Amino acid sequence: MGKYVMERLFKVFNIAGMAFIFVGGHTGYISGKDMLYQLLLFVIVYCFMTRTYEAFETQTKKSMELIYSQGLALFLADAVTYLTGYVTKTSINDIWMMLLKLVAQTAFAAIYTLGSSQIMCHLYGKKEAAVLYGNSEMFEKMKDLRHMSDWIHVKMWIRVLEVTPQTLEQLKDVDLVILQEIDRVQKDQILRYCAANGIEVYLKPEMEDVLMCSMKSVSVNGTMLLQIGNKNERPVYELVKRMMDICISVVGLVLASPVMLITAGLIKAQDRGTVLYSQKRLTKDGKIFEIYKFRSMKMDAEKDGKARLAEKSDDRITTVGKWIRMTRIDELPQFINVLRGDMSIVGPRPERPELAEKYTEENPEFAMRLKVKAGITGFAQVYGRYNTPAIEKAQMDAYYIRKASVLMDLRLILATVKVLFMKESSEGVVTESKTENRAENKAYKMIKERETA
Repeated sequence: MGKYVMERLFKVFNIAGMAFIFVGGHTGYISGKDMLYQLLLFVIVYCFMTRTYEAFETQTKKSMELIYSQGLALFLADAVTYLTGYVTKTSINDIWMMLLKLVAQTAFAAIYTLGSSQIMCHLYGKKEAAVLYGNSEMFEKMKDLRHMSDWIHVKMWIRVLEVTPQTLEQLKDVDLVILQEIDRVQKDQILRYCAANGIEVYLKPEMEDVLMCSMKSVSVNGTMLLQIGNKNERPVYELVKRMMDICISVVGLVLASPVMLITAGLIKAQDRGTVLYSQKRLTKDGKIFEIYKFRSMKMDAEKDGKARLAEKSDDRITTVGKWIRMTRIDELPQFINVLRGDMSIVGPRPERPELAEKYTEENPEFAMRLKVKAGITGFAQVYGRYNTPAIEKAQMDAYYIRKASVLMDLRLILATVKVLFMKESSEGVVTESKTENRAENKAYKMIKERETA
């Protein structure tokens, strides 16, 4: 049986196991059509959430993140099912039974994820990967790729100055290739070779790659052309998006009001300073607006007048500020900006004019982010990190702008729930065999010495 079929079977068995536990937890409370409707709703929501949280992406995610993603998907699926049943008076009234069912489902997800991963590795082994990069500076940024997945083992690191027969010969021993900032001509040679030999490729995109992601093919007089459309004018989407912004902001402010009041009290009690602070930011078409946040830094944090990003251990951040920044509570007042029309729920991060000018001078394509309204959350906020380089954030935002849709906005909003509870320090933690770890570290050390020699 092929690996692809086996992966699909594991996914089907996982969903079937969750459905079985769901039925068991509801037996004796509801039956017949009500049970069928509740089960169908649970399966639909669970499948949507697991897709949104990439809970079955075993090739690019580590086991602990997959378990976390499944647990969150289960919680939301159970919550939606329960609330729907409560409204229609067909739900379980025993909250302890609901919690017990959720615990059983999460435990099953953990055991199943770890077990299926071990079985797949035993049957098919880990994928051997080669990382190809163009300059030595890039090598330092790629260290985390050594631990990108439990199923992938980086076998070799190759600096490509030119593509030779020897370079291509080395790729015969790997299952996938990861390309990082390779010259365009050399990249084309490697991609052609990999396509011809069935080697999977992961590619760090340039801006032109991102712009071409939404292209469509057209035929003109027998010649195939690729059209990159202009999606700036989309009145129906803009109307629906604005309605979503208003509804989510109103509900968000109402539900978060107790937390906001407590936060305001803590900030005021700490140093008697202002609770909120406003700052000039950029939104669509370069319009400057005042963004609102809970103050997380000292009153004189920028007394020198220079704009700079917060650092990991920034002494300007207050004690309360560390907590509200970690939980993203400091962002809650931005719902007011959304209601005013300055921002959207989903969009590029609003940048300060001084920093945006600096980034645009270095990378002109950074200005593409101003084609849409700034957002509280967005593609770069969800899939990037705070310290992700500005050009990479610009690429992520450009991808969102090219692919934006109501469904994508909804998925990014839901994905934000996942990243709220993920710490950067926990990403990339691995459990490897000592032999494999020593071998990789030795190879890494040898390459580093060769680069610095």
